[in-house]
Amino acid sequence: MVFTSIGKPLEASRGATEIHLAFVVDSHVFSGAVVYVKLLLRHLSRNIQRSLIVSAPVASYFEEFRACCTNFIVVPTAEGREAAPEVAAILESIKPDLSLVNLIEPRFNQAHLAAATESSACIATLHLDSEHVVGRDREELSRQYRRLRNIIAVSKPVAAQLRSNFDVPADRIIQIRNGVDIPPQPAARREPGPLKIGVVARLSDQKGIDILLSAVSDITRRRHDFSVLIAGDGPQRAALERQALGLPVKFLGLRQDIPALLREIDIFCLPSRSEGLPLALLEAMGHGLPCVATPVGDIADAVGNDAFLVEPENPQALARILNHLMSDSLTRDALGSRARARAMRDFSVRRMVNETEEVIFCATGNLKGHET
Repeated sequence: MVFTSIGKPLEASRGATEIHLAFVVDSHVFSGAVVYVKLLLRHLSRNIQRSLIVSAPVASYFEEFRACCTNFIVVPTAEGREAAPEVAAILESIKPDLSLVNLIEPRFNQAHLAAATESSACIATLHLDSEHVVGRDREELSRQYRRLRNIIAVSKPVAAQLRSNFDVPADRIIQIRNGVDIPPQPAARREPGPLKIGVVARLSDQKGIDILLSAVSDITRRRHDFSVLIAGDGPQRAALERQALGLPVKFLGLRQDIPALLREIDIFCLPSRSEGLPLALLEAMGHGLPCVATPVGDIADAVGNDAFLVEPENPQALARILNHLMSDSLTRDALGSRARARAMRDFSVRRMVNETEEVIFCATGNLKGHET
């Protein structure tokens, strides 16, 4: 199989040799970046032996993989620290063929990235870009990124920042769009009743849930035959709950049964201020839900006309779109059908995993070539 990197084609052959891959995951909250690793752990080929080094705050979300991992090691989060010697020591002890460091955005995970690049051959996945990395931080990250065999960018903006801000050679940057598990059938239509708008997101400024609540406040001046379900947690939850007082909004907290939740709602809405390519949106499209999002990150390129897009920071426009969808069942059905068709064509987890495996096999093949 041959696929294209940012710089030039990559070629890798998959033999029967088992590869030992160590995932390095540091996060203080559950997020799409955590779900990404779970999808890889679940779907990678059997001849990829897995080890997991995971920070304590999110370790419980990986319990289902404890039995299938050669090593399942919980470490303290390194957020705010300059070094993670415990991670370096673990990697030197278990001696993987390759490590994959999961990077939320350039400002986070620096300590674990440094430990991994110093202790083992390494690739990484970067989920979000950031404009706030300057000076010595930028220089240090640039040095670490250039030590990687490859770095996977989940969106064009991430790939562009790696080239322009961090001077990563183009042929080391591989753009692989996210993928999700797509159910064999779309979500069944709910019984008649008040419509439900749903969102699955970390409750942070990035996701724009405050914009959604402002739009809901606007809509309730004209109609009351709907409610909003918000699944997720995060630093803005208390402030958002205060903003939602008196509105038809229910906060569900973290939900592990996202497919069940998506079957409860009629419209999915994610009014993000910034993104890479959000897994929650792709999963909602895979369930055949009409979706409303913002054209940030790779969303516009990825979804085309198969979701309604509204500019971020515009609650009035968001209210108009949501009200239109709630008022027109034919539009909801048509948009949901197009969303599912797009997801089945472009967003399958198998496509994402196949492309990621090519990076893994190519990186380890290069290593073995250097060793001989």
